[in-house]
Amino acid sequence: MGQDLEVTRINTVQVSAPEGGTISYPYPPVKSFPEPTFTWKKDGSVMSESQRISFSKAGNLYIANVDIADVANYASTVSNSIAVASVDRAQLSVTVTALPVWIDVPPKNTFALVNETVELQCQGRGNPTPTITWKKNNVVINNVTFPRYYPRSTGSLQIVRSQKSDTARYTCVATNRYGSKQANATLTVLIKTVITNPLPSQISAIKGLSKLLRCGVQSDPAIKVQWHWTKDGSDVDASRMQLQNDGTLRIGAVRESDAGTYVCLVTSKGGNATTSGTLSVQAPSQAPLNVNGVPTSADSILVQWQIPPPESHNGPLHGFKIAYRLEGVASINFTIKKIESPTASQGNIDGLLQFTIYEIKVLAYNNAGNGKYSNPITVTTAEGAPSLPPSNLTVIQLGNDGLELRWKIPPRDSWNSDYIGYFMQFEPQGVNKTIHTLESKVPNSQLSYYSARGLLKYKHYKVSVQTYSLNGLGASKERAVAWAWTGEDAPGPPARVRFTNVGTVLVTIAWDPPSTKPFAGSMLLLRLLCGEMTPLTLPYVGKPLDH
Repeated sequence: MGQDLEVTRINTVQVSAPEGGTISYPYPPVKSFPEPTFTWKKDGSVMSESQRISFSKAGNLYIANVDIADVANYASTVSNSIAVASVDRAQLSVTVTALPVWIDVPPKNTFALVNETVELQCQGRGNPTPTITWKKNNVVINNVTFPRYYPRSTGSLQIVRSQKSDTARYTCVATNRYGSKQANATLTVLIKTVITNPLPSQISAIKGLSKLLRCGVQSDPAIKVQWHWTKDGSDVDASRMQLQNDGTLRIGAVRESDAGTYVCLVTSKGGNATTSGTLSVQAPSQAPLNVNGVPTSADSILVQWQIPPPESHNGPLHGFKIAYRLEGVASINFTIKKIESPTASQGNIDGLLQFTIYEIKVLAYNNAGNGKYSNPITVTTAEGAPSLPPSNLTVIQLGNDGLELRWKIPPRDSWNSDYIGYFMQFEPQGVNKTIHTLESKVPNSQLSYYSARGLLKYKHYKVSVQTYSLNGLGASKERAVAWAWTGEDAPGPPARVRFTNVGTVLVTIAWDPPSTKPFAGSMLLLRLLCGEMTPLTLPYVGKPLDH
């Protein structure tokens, strides 16, 4: 037969368990027939078994992997099919003790731009609630050392006006009296990617020539920048348009179909940017016709041409450009002379080298730019005076009245004509130069020496050689100059020989310097013939005469 339920009544039991531990509560002894049914409630709500919670036939309660959500008041009810249920015969209060903290929302690796506000998330939970602190590269963050860093009540760290120096490893530390946990994340602050060379709103390109569309950027050196170009909303034609390393789009041999709106899209971790512009295609003018040149002097050429037909101008002409350089010297760039008149049909170029061949070509230009050059012509400047005298001038004595000059012929490109001659001048010093200067011209380009006779004896001469044009165009501005002496000659007899104080053994003889034949050297000795014409040589003590 049945019987009433008999349950040993107990006071509320306090049970503690560590986080992750297990609670096993044995139900108080029960006497019942038929078998009783046990029901557990958590804070008044009926409990069900789960992966962590189970009940035994004897009414025991088991909670595995305890966490803070299990903190509550538990009560049991037991009944059978005959007896009235006995409610709350067993009561249980669960707390979680010695609870290590954990990070519920750890910080994540983050990218930010300079001057942005950054917030690193971090939430800790535990019992008691943990305190959140932050470190930057293992240095504790406070508002004195890091005045732009603000720990928030939610546990996150806010950084205002971020700078490159904020790039670091940040550590979130959650602590309570039972322990601590930490999580790391890296903040990378980047310079914002901006376009420094935007496209102009209107872009002109010349048909047939290449065109560069620039899209230069300033970005953080630590990141990669990518460029994407579109034309009228579609990707550009990669077969004709090349993307260069700096983002520039190069269009080869522009066509009329290349006209349209181009967009440059820049993407990077430092931000994205775009720039756009509309490209219009223009054609340059055709080349001038019948170009020719006429030398107007030794250093200038008059260039003439015929203006191209109006239908080939491709817009209003602005003028012409004459390009010239030395013929046959491809390493030298062309010099450009601009003629700013759309109706001009000639232009003069000057400052050229004399008697030199020049390569010349002409183009017309308009709003689209430079047109095609005409076929090059060659023109030779007129002959002119030689530029250089001979070099390495030397002088050799020829007896006592002659000098021979020797020199090196000047370089061929300094003649400034096909042929040159040489002008020699012998100018004695200390005498009337108008009377005694000797001059001579020899029309021989290959002459390298010249001999002069009949010069004054024992004279100091200034000699010079100058090149001159055989066409009457003048002589070189400079002369080759040297100095030389002609040779000495024997003097004439003394003049006015006089005998005084004649005695038996002594006589005084006096005379004047030779007059019939002037000195041509330095007189050193006098020779006297006495008695039976025996010569007597005496030293000359007068002042030597060098003239």
